[in-house]
Amino acid sequence: MGLAALARVDALAWIAAFTSISIAIGFRTYSIGQITLVAIVPAVGFVAGFVAISRIDSGSFDDSIGSLAPKLYQAFEQNQSVLTGGNDEAAYRQARKLFGTPDDNQGSVFRAILKNPSAFWLRIVTNSKNLPNLYLSAFDKRVGPMLLIFAGLGIVALIRRGAYGMLVISMIWALPSAYYLGFLSRHVVATVTYLPIVFASIGFTYAFRRDLPRSELTAYILAGLLLIGYSWIDDKPAFLAAGSY
Repeated sequence: MGLAALARVDALAWIAAFTSISIAIGFRTYSIGQITLVAIVPAVGFVAGFVAISRIDSGSFDDSIGSLAPKLYQAFEQNQSVLTGGNDEAAYRQARKLFGTPDDNQGSVFRAILKNPSAFWLRIVTNSKNLPNLYLSAFDKRVGPMLLIFAGLGIVALIRRGAYGMLVISMIWALPSAYYLGFLSRHVVATVTYLPIVFASIGFTYAFRRDLPRSELTAYILAGLLLIGYSWIDDKPAFLAAGSY
């Protein structure tokens, strides 16, 4: 719930999702009212405090959804830049040609999308194709591949332990990130690619556990040596980092 509260504009959606998960897990032991109270009150309190401080700092106390609409529509138009080579001015022009002006759509992103859903879908497809590059730009070419290797091991560890609930919850946690395929900005990439970090931490501790069988340890060492060898042959620093770890 703390992570939900810290999720910036996604906080309210995360709080609802995590509360639902908490109820699904604990309803046999605790009443739904107890679970809801314990889950929601701290998270809402945290978000309310953040909003209050933000409003005091900015001097604006307009809490209506309408106050966010212009910024949301601006982000919608600006993110057309994925199809204009990163040129913001060209993005605004192209977005208004494809979806209409903010006045035409009365400031509604939904109305704009419904006017030309195929153009919006093309933006999603383009962003999806570019995710590997954005991922590497967020985590670096040396660290990114290593992170994915340990993340894969983390998933294997959860499956071996029978922790399917944890695996499913983690996947649910990542679902809202699909929103950014339509409203993707480079500065949010590191935020929405947190799942590899979570799984990699599990994989890392699993690989270095005390009761690691000798055969498995040998396999890890051989895999590491192969990665290091390949990095020297093909001059790939990422594989050197992964193999060294």
